Amino acid sequence: MGFQCGIVGLPNVGKSTLFNALTATAAAEAANYPFCTVEPNSGRVAVPDDRLQIIAGLAKSESVVPAQLEFMDIAGQVVETELMLADLQSLERRKDPLVKKARGGDKEAKAMLDLVERATAVLEDGKPARVMEVGRDEASLFRQMQLLTAKPVMYVCNVEEDSAATGNALSDKVAEKAAAENAACVVVSAAIEAEVAQLEDADEKQEFLESLGLERTGLERVIRAGYELLGLITYFTAGPKESRAWTIPEATKAVDAAGIIHTDFARGFICAETISYDDYIAHNGEQGSKEAGRMRQEGRDYIVKDGDVVLFRFNV
Repeated sequence: MGFQCGIVGLPNVGKSTLFNALTATAAAEAANYPFCTVEPNSGRVAVPDDRLQIIAGLAKSESVVPAQLEFMDIAGQVVETELMLADLQSLERRKDPLVKKARGGDKEAKAMLDLVERATAVLEDGKPARVMEVGRDEASLFRQMQLLTAKPVMYVCNVEEDSAATGNALSDKVAEKAAAENAACVVVSAAIEAEVAQLEDADEKQEFLESLGLERTGLERVIRAGYELLGLITYFTAGPKESRAWTIPEATKAVDAAGIIHTDFARGFICAETISYDDYIAHNGEQGSKEAGRMRQEGRDYIVKDGDVVLFRFNV
């Protein structure tokens, strides 16, 4: 499991250029005229994580498999206004059946109808559904509505190279808007990302970034912000054949994390032999961690932590 990120916005703001740079592909034609992207283009990128390489080195793994992020370059005419209109149409279709059920005494229908009416009011006020206040007991029903504007949003400000490190007056305004909407905001320069994508040597990339006052690529910053926005963490599996990163939501139980690898792992779950990342590094891998008493046998309800190195035991 990774996460998917759709790139939407007004024509000619650099969506396809950003997409090409972030995915290091030429999958989209970044022509300089409106609506040049007529169909969604998707590209997968590896999620940069220095911990995976270190773990793989200690495990002497033959193969290293990072987590993946999928970017989708959405057609140029799709902007939030269209998404809000689509949500309003969706809510309108839901309303009549809910009214009938609510009149018949259906409590869940009454609760859903209340959410529909509140969401409609928010959208008619020109605001996305994600700004709507939803109680903890309403969260499940709210998710069932599957509103497009309720999805987490990250504003990516494509700026000139000179503003890549600090942003500019316009990106500052976007950051304020993002904060008001419970959204994330990242400043990148698509032009810089395109240049970085052409550099193969890691040291050369880092030197180039530092010369511009940047510590990380825009891709890394987008991914970090995305993980935080979506509440995602990474755990690892490691062995001589393969070390791999797995992306899961925060507060995921061990049995569910096992199921991400294969349903049999969850169905026949016995335990999760777990070593924290810090212990794994401090004791030079699995064997050293075992000898130091730092490997734990966790049950199915254990909440997997970011950086855990896990071996699942199962029987089917």
